[in-house]
Amino acid sequence: MLMNNALTPQDITRMGEDYYFSNLQSELEPENNGKYIVIEVESHDYFVDRDIRAAITKAQEKYPAKLFYIAVIGSVSRPQMNNFHYAWQISK
Repeated sequence: MLMNNALTPQDITRMGEDYYFSNLQSELEPENNGKYIVIEVESHDYFVDRDIRAAITKAQEKYPAKLFYIAVIGSVSRPQMNNFHYAWQISK
């Protein structure tokens, strides 16, 4: 059962992108460029790691049934969607 199942992938992208640009970009760039960020869009909790699976694992440990917004720090740009991914059910 997904806790944020009312959110579509487009909602998650929009919310994650908005939160990243409004609150995180200036804090995280350029020191963390190239690392992955995984954002739980409803709580605004986020997880950063060089390894995408490690970042997702951290997020899943805290939010086991949620979908996440994922991007590479420093390569996120509006309005292109090329750098965005979703963590659906990635097994450990």
